[in-house]
Amino acid sequence: MINKFQKIHHAGIDCFIREIASSDRRILITAGLHGDEGSIIPLLEDFLFEFEGISDSIVFIPRMSPSALRSGRRLNDSGHDSNRLFGRKQDDPEHNGVVETIDQHAPYDLVVSFHEDVDYPETYVYDTGRQLPLSKVIDWRYEVQQLGIPLLNGLDDPNDPELQHVFVDGYNHISHPGRDGQLETWIVLSGLTPQSLTIEIPSSLTSEQKTELIWITFQKLIF
Repeated sequence: MINKFQKIHHAGIDCFIREIASSDRRILITAGLHGDEGSIIPLLEDFLFEFEGISDSIVFIPRMSPSALRSGRRLNDSGHDSNRLFGRKQDDPEHNGVVETIDQHAPYDLVVSFHEDVDYPETYVYDTGRQLPLSKVIDWRYEVQQLGIPLLNGLDDPNDPELQHVFVDGYNHISHPGRDGQLETWIVLSGLTPQSLTIEIPSSLTSEQKTELIWITFQKLIF
């Protein structure tokens, strides 16, 4: 049976929910925080709406910044980077709608945010809060390398003072996040989840490569 999601629209934000009464876990999956990272959204929708092996309850917000996605720019219509506003009071109706939507369906056992890196050809994962088992990370790394996709080593962005995280073979763990306005740190610090994963997928990959990377990431790190 194909997974059945209920669509809910609140404060300009579309949210898709699949409730499994017998599920042990509730997962929030997001994408589209930046307007220049929209190519993976239909690929995520295809996976979640069509894949039959999901046994967890899912809350899916594919377009976290609809106005930025419509313009194709990183910033939203209020001139803000949506992923620097979490936990920081702003007069931004779109962002406030996102926070309300997330709060309405909390808490979550895991939060996963998909991004695209428009500069790097490598893929990488931020693991915030509770740490992934090393065996999962090793399996993910192996499968990614089998695809011929490189893993990031070094800083995520040396020019962004909010970042400056060092990655080893595509992985970085942040046990005690700071208040930097990013989704993954805010949602852990707010007690809405014990763990958040941020998946960075290179924009330069082909659609087929992105699809395979999404599939591997779900299989090895999320489900």
